[in-house]
Amino acid sequence: MFLMWLIALLDITYDFDQAIAMKFPEYFTDELQTGPVPWSVMVMTAERNAAKDGNIEGAKNHLSVYNGIPEWIPILHFADDYAGSPIGAGASLIPPELMEALQKEEEIGKVYNWNGKKIVLVDSCDSLEWEFIPAETVALDK
Repeated sequence: MFLMWLIALLDITYDFDQAIAMKFPEYFTDELQTGPVPWSVMVMTAERNAAKDGNIEGAKNHLSVYNGIPEWIPILHFADDYAGSPIGAGASLIPPELMEALQKEEEIGKVYNWNGKKIVLVDSCDSLEWEFIPAETVALDK
């Protein structure tokens, strides 16, 4: 299991990581892979990035803020138009059915249904802004 984590977290811009990749060529490809990405890898990546800012606890609720989400995964950004405050840049107004589900239980890593699709909550900011990714892009059990 630890070998899988090591391989998943390699950054082949470093010489040491390149040496490991050359020892295990069957686990690497030059082609972009589209997932699903293990949830644990996303969390560890966000925690590693947050630690650089001295805020490892914040990473657990802010996977996209701390760049734990691979760039190829689309992020759905919703916001609440609470008390007339402006919706964040790039955000869409949160649909009522999704808002209702979040009011019942807002949990990072939980699968929600929206517009006939399953999406996973990856970021929440003060229960006013949320970011989701398509559920098929992540392996929540890994």
